[in-house]
Amino acid sequence: MELAGRDLVIFSGAQQGLSVIIQALVQRNDWALVERPTYPGILRLLQRAGAQLASMDMTATGPDLRACERLFKTRPVKLVYAMPTYQTPTGLCYDAAARVRLLELCREFGVMLVEDDARSDLDYGHGRRPPLVCETRPTDNILYLKASRTC
Repeated sequence: MELAGRDLVIFSGAQQGLSVIIQALVQRNDWALVERPTYPGILRLLQRAGAQLASMDMTATGPDLRACERLFKTRPVKLVYAMPTYQTPTGLCYDAAARVRLLELCREFGVMLVEDDARSDLDYGHGRRPPLVCETRPTDNILYLKASRTC
C-alpha cells in the first residue's frame, strides 16, 4: 500500500489505536455500527464511550448491507467498525461486491469507516485482497488500522 499523501499515526498496538480512535470520534449517545459477531474489544470501547450500538449480521459474502443501509437511513450513524479481511471471529472475507457497497454507503451517508485489518497476514495462498483503504478516494472518511506492515 502506498502511503504517499496519506496521514500515518503509529501506536504501540492495535488496541491502543482503536481506543484513541473511539475517544477522538465517539461521544455519548453517538450511533456506531459493528458486525455481528465482532471483536469483543471494540464493543467494550464503544460501550465505555457511551455509544449506542447497532449491528449488521455477517453473511457468507460479508455483512448484511441492506440492514446497514436501513440503519443509515433511520439513525445518525457516526462510525462503522469493520473487518473485511478474515473477520473476527468468523474468519470470513467480504466478497468484492460487499467491499465496494460498504464503501459506497459510508460515502453516501458521510459515515466514518474504521477498517481493522488485524488478520490479513494470515492468508494461506488464497490471494490476499488489498485493504478497503486502497480502494478509497482522498475525500472518503476512512481510518485504516493494521497491527503490522501491510506491503
